[in-house]
Amino acid sequence: LSDTLTVDVPLAVTRLLRLQQILSGHFPNPETGELIHLPSNRLNSLVDVLEEAGESKVIVWGKFIPEIDEISKRLTEEGIGHVIYTGATSPTARTEAIEKFRTDSNCKVFLGNPAAAGIGLNLTVANVVVWYSTTFNLDEYLQANDRCHRIGQKWPVTYVTLTTPGSVDIKIAKALQKKKGLADMVLDLRDFLD
Repeated sequence: LSDTLTVDVPLAVTRLLRLQQILSGHFPNPETGELIHLPSNRLNSLVDVLEEAGESKVIVWGKFIPEIDEISKRLTEEGIGHVIYTGATSPTARTEAIEKFRTDSNCKVFLGNPAAAGIGLNLTVANVVVWYSTTFNLDEYLQANDRCHRIGQKWPVTYVTLTTPGSVDIKIAKALQKKKGLADMVLDLRDFLD
């Protein structure tokens, strides 16, 4: 077959990550590693979503630390109380962040990285989840979404994924839906066969 295409998977994944970073408003200089900040409307869209959420507590998932830092800076400028929970957050600060988010009425946003905060936390005080940038990993995605779905959740949960039309964001969202659909189908078949 002379029309076959060979794709170097690590290179393809790196390209997807770079495209996601650009859409989120930052990009590492390939020569120096220094972060280049790019114009992005995503922060404005996030602030709009937070305003629409009213008094609801909100979980905002960001894949990249630089975008989490930029979100935190903007939330501070807007006077929106928030906590940060990433891999760089100390164990003591993690405990304090969870407690503050749960109990402080002035703390509206839990700003986290799904790789660090997407498993094992009970964040049922939130009923809005915003994906600022989406993970490729279906398990990580589902686990992060489930932080609101624990015993004690009293309200329907709204999920918002910030995307740019015609971009890699759309492809990732569709791929996650297909993976979820496939996983659900396999579970349904297993139940049928049992």
